[in-house]
Amino acid sequence: MGGITYHSNARTTIQIRKDIQQSNESMESLAERYNLNKNTILKWKHRDELTDKSCRPKRLRTVLSELDEWIICEIRKTALINIDDLSELLKPFIPVVNRYNIYKCLKRHGMAQLDKMTTSKENSKLAHKEFKIYEHGRCSLFWTPVSNNSDDRKSVFHNIIP
Repeated sequence: MGGITYHSNARTTIQIRKDIQQSNESMESLAERYNLNKNTILKWKHRDELTDKSCRPKRLRTVLSELDEWIICEIRKTALINIDDLSELLKPFIPVVNRYNIYKCLKRHGMAQLDKMTTSKENSKLAHKEFKIYEHGRCSLFWTPVSNNSDDRKSVFHNIIP
């Protein structure tokens, strides 16, 4: 039963919309016949398609910049840390960040659920893997410089390789 999904407040069907577009009658008579407002008749007369348009905003409002979202997503992908830890890590570098902003950002990018980001095979390997013992010596830290439109430069630590 895959039928057409109408907007919750829709008062017209596809057939009525076709009739309105193909009719040569006046707006008043069409509005009276279908018990609709004249503006509704005018809307369907001039619209190219017969389906409802999305009511979602074209651009979702967020306090995070594109750079901020990119940083959040990259750290989540590489470090696989939870939202609380991510929030604590990024708070000094991105002042507007909080758990809610991070969650919404990760949800938009399909990374909100940490367990779905790793396959079950990887989870089982991680659960049973022992730490490798390294000799004392050198350690490589990787970090990414970040600019948050202020004069002071900051960087985000994101990886350690011994």
